[in-house]
Amino acid sequence: MNTLLLPNSSTYSLLLTLFLSLFFSSCHTQEYKLSDHYDGTKFHNPKPVEPPSFFFVANHILFGRSKEWVYEKKGTLISHSNMPNLRKKDVSITWIGHATTLIQIGGYNFVTDPVWSETVGLLSFFGPNRAIRPGIPFQSLPKIDFVLISHDHYDHTDIPTLKKLKNEFDPVFIVPLGMLELLAEHGITRTLELDWWNTHQVDKDVQVHLTPAQHNSGRGLFDRNKRLWGSYVIQFQKFKVFFAGDTAYEEHFKQINSRMGKMDLSILPIGAYEPEQEMRKFHTSPQDSVQAFMDLESKFMFPMHYATFNLTAENQTKPIDDLKREINKLKLSENQFIILKTGELWQKSLKDLR
Repeated sequence: MNTLLLPNSSTYSLLLTLFLSLFFSSCHTQEYKLSDHYDGTKFHNPKPVEPPSFFFVANHILFGRSKEWVYEKKGTLISHSNMPNLRKKDVSITWIGHATTLIQIGGYNFVTDPVWSETVGLLSFFGPNRAIRPGIPFQSLPKIDFVLISHDHYDHTDIPTLKKLKNEFDPVFIVPLGMLELLAEHGITRTLELDWWNTHQVDKDVQVHLTPAQHNSGRGLFDRNKRLWGSYVIQFQKFKVFFAGDTAYEEHFKQINSRMGKMDLSILPIGAYEPEQEMRKFHTSPQDSVQAFMDLESKFMFPMHYATFNLTAENQTKPIDDLKREINKLKLSENQFIILKTGELWQKSLKDLR
């Protein structure tokens, strides 16, 4: 076990990554229908916020991230021999790490924002390193039917992983508006592009809905907000699983509840929120996520987006500590908050959850 800020890379390599990304990522502008989140050129949040300055980003990469992270290649691992056989009317959630979750429902296997790479960034050898290994080895995955991508940031759209998924399983990639071209550049063409509130009907019982998020997009200097961001609802009959993607707290959680009804399971981010003045413009703190959980009137919450990649100023354990503190402060039932280890599987019969 090593306690290091950046094993196998330096802050200078990360700064180089930042400069490279500014010039090597571009985006062809495609026109979409004007809306409250698209102005004809770029996407935006219905409640706009100022993005952090280049100076803040560079300073944060060099000096702002926590120096207290522990890099240990441990984790509860699932192999072929103990992957469960699910009945169609079972639901299971397995946290693989960061925003990567295996959701099994309605006879289908969904994976969200998949990242199996050791680093996230423009180049495979630059960028934040993985602190904990993926909860399921890639070779032990069940057949993946659908890949849900929330937005184009490197820690959510990891091209090497997406190419491996394509080659191994040939799943359908469901993405927000503007992302088809990015994936097509890498040979991924079995894709479906959705706008907020659009629905993909998988079969008579299963639907995938793209819902709003408060975030931004861009992989370089010239493609900022050229691609949409979002969250997802996977619906099996009347049972609903919500995946928040990357988001700040805003009114969209209440809007999702109002338009789609109460959620049964909600997978919500709790990390990357310090320093709060800048980070909470685009990320939820644990306190924010508890409020989102209540806005959604969800039965259960599964925290994610923490303890995997050192992206911000809070240490590795603070998100869970702050989450538990907020649960106790509000006198909520601890049984509603399912804190999974990487690779740990939560499985229930749908009839037991109604």
